[in-house]
Amino acid sequence: MSDQSPMIQDEEKDLPFYMTYIPEFFQKKCELELNETPERKEQCIQELRVALKDDKLRKDLCFHEDLLIQYLRHSKYNTKKALKQLHNLIVFRKKESKYFETIPDEYFTKKKPNDEVYSVLFPKKARGSQWVLFQAGKWDPNELKFEDFKKIIFITCMQILRDPMTQINGFKFIHDFAGTRFEHLKYCTPESVYLLYYISFVFFHSDMRELLNYFPKSVLPEQYGGEILDIYETNFSQRANKEQKKNTIEGQPNFF
Repeated sequence: MSDQSPMIQDEEKDLPFYMTYIPEFFQKKCELELNETPERKEQCIQELRVALKDDKLRKDLCFHEDLLIQYLRHSKYNTKKALKQLHNLIVFRKKESKYFETIPDEYFTKKKPNDEVYSVLFPKKARGSQWVLFQAGKWDPNELKFEDFKKIIFITCMQILRDPMTQINGFKFIHDFAGTRFEHLKYCTPESVYLLYYISFVFFHSDMRELLNYFPKSVLPEQYGGEILDIYETNFSQRANKEQKKNTIEGQPNFF
């Protein structure tokens, strides 16, 4: 008998961290849950491009097709909803352009405690979600400014979303607040906490063993009862920071 929750029984098969294709199962999932078919994809892309040309704010922009697909998948191929979200992206990018800027490369040249704050875990599991570990207590506000701290998180999420598997299956976050101090809590403003509104489900745990009810051992770090010994070897945030330099307001291609 398995000692793991039925919620994770179907997540035992590993998928590569870096994939180059969408497996047939997930193509079918994309069709059933996100309403994507080759015909609908082509039709909705054309509808979006026509609508974008008729808008004063966006008429001079030529969005990358992969960016349009990303927003169509999020809206389950509701072109009106996708168009509104693209509009919000443009407005936000013009108003808060600083969040789309990279941080200095020198930050990644040597190992620092802040490198361990935000980790993209691997491998993916059978459900195809991307797993992310956030250890707020390891952030040193004196070493890494709050604005740069937010940039790293924002940039990493944007770059992860260039993976079609993540577009289809979403994220799963582990937030570990061990070691947080007043110098961290003072940044928990209503504006920051409001971001939780966009998370589908939040589970609070006082015992780390409870994580095994929601996460397979093979994707959990050793300190949480899992099997991953080095959770930082993917070094995804550094790669994301580099890739972000190519990210214009018109978007950039998917990883595959």
